[in-house]
Amino acid sequence: MHSMRLNSDIQPILELEKEEVEWLGFHAYIQVLKRKESRHKELLAVLRSRLISHRISGRVSPELKYAINTKNSSLLWDIKY
Repeated sequence: MHSMRLNSDIQPILELEKEEVEWLGFHAYIQVLKRKESRHKELLAVLRSRLISHRISGRVSPELKYAINTKNSSLLWDIKY
């Protein structure tokens, strides 16, 4: 498990398994690179194939689904490159 603590009085703990972090990373890269799909076609194909074949793809938790739902966070859309 990987966990993270924020410096505050509340100190929420985010516990993720390594596979969940990888899956979220693949998903995030795909979302960002899709904006310039013509430039990143080959990389996107590799990332999509890795995402589809990932260990947790068949059993994505509700928490991960919530995390990737664009209605819940606009952070990915604020990234400029």
